[in-house]
Amino acid sequence: MKHLILNLILISGLSTQLVAQGELLPPPQIPTVPVVISNQNIEIVQFDTKSHDFGNIKQSTPVSFTYNFKNVGTKSFTLDNVSASCGCTTPNWKGGEYKAGSDGTITATFNASSPGTFSKNVTVQTSEGQVILSISGIVLSEPEYSAYLVQKQADDAKKAAELEVYYKTKEGKKVKKNLDKAAKKKAKEDAKKLKEKK
Repeated sequence: MKHLILNLILISGLSTQLVAQGELLPPPQIPTVPVVISNQNIEIVQFDTKSHDFGNIKQSTPVSFTYNFKNVGTKSFTLDNVSASCGCTTPNWKGGEYKAGSDGTITATFNASSPGTFSKNVTVQTSEGQVILSISGIVLSEPEYSAYLVQKQADDAKKAAELEVYYKTKEGKKVKKNLDKAAKKKAKEDAKKLKEKK
């Protein structure tokens, strides 16, 4: 306690002496951080989806997924770079300017060389900012994948048989009729869109 009081008296005396001599120390400088105002708007780069799950895939059989994007803004942006989080994933893309209303694709191919669960990122760098896309799934060895396919076929056959029984019920007949009607409508819309593109 004595030391604390002595130190306070000493500091007080020194500061009084410095003020008396006119040598007031300048206040400490607080570093300033420049404010950067960005006119970037990553929202104009709109993807149909930003993630894809491949589910179960066979080892050493590469799989690909294509991400569709569109410029929904009123100004152009540039696609500057697309990179993957590891060498097991290869992005395929076309860089350059994308005007308002234009669209493009980025395809991510995973080599599936090692068995196990995977989750990989694809980083898309544009003049409007950065977007992270992802792919995931489970790589099965050849024997595991064969067993999976057999089980899946059995499950699919069971579901199909259950659906056939259900579609014979009064409620099922209504559902099937609505599904058929929706499928026909979708086919007509797709044909119309294809015709308009030509």
